[in-house]
Amino acid sequence: MISFADFFKELCSNYVWYERVIMNHKPETFKKVCDDVYTIHSADQNRPFPPIEESRRFVSNKLNKINPDKAKVDWVTKALQKHEEKEKAEWIPVTGEERQKRLAELRALIDSMPMINNFPRVTEVEKAGQVLPPKPEPYPVTTPEEYYMRERRFAWIKNSFEPRTAQRLPDSLDEHDFNLQYDFENYDAHVKKYSEWYKEHLNGKGL
Repeated sequence: MISFADFFKELCSNYVWYERVIMNHKPETFKKVCDDVYTIHSADQNRPFPPIEESRRFVSNKLNKINPDKAKVDWVTKALQKHEEKEKAEWIPVTGEERQKRLAELRALIDSMPMINNFPRVTEVEKAGQVLPPKPEPYPVTTPEEYYMRERRFAWIKNSFEPRTAQRLPDSLDEHDFNLQYDFENYDAHVKKYSEWYKEHLNGKGL
């Protein structure tokens, strides 16, 4: 009977498949699943080992049922850290005559630059000692109905997606069905909370 070491080596010999299956899982998780598959195949010693392609499909199916546990690498941050470490290792402070020379060059460059007025311009109204008139109404505001719809949308996202992977949860409701359920449980309390606002702006219409 084939040993697990030989089975694992042959399993990973397909480089394209191997790179795909370890994309979202730690090496120890992947090896544990391979060991489980090997144990299942070797349970019946009277039955020959199935083709390696079938074992790969078996491993892939089992990994798909496990939540991804491999930490994603932020390559931009990693590249910046590597660049900063390289710059820090190569940087040597300048001292003595060379330092004085560079300071003189910087001072001459600053002195040669034209002066720029950084103060903001004063309007004619401000010159006269007055202030700008306030903007006329209506002011842009978020209505209670807009606030309610936004909170309902956030609630659907929170209850329908896994926060770490952003994958859709298998038992989540369609957004339309979720909205019906959410309105049934929360809309009366929302209207009661903002009843004075609705009476003032909508004269009770739609309540």
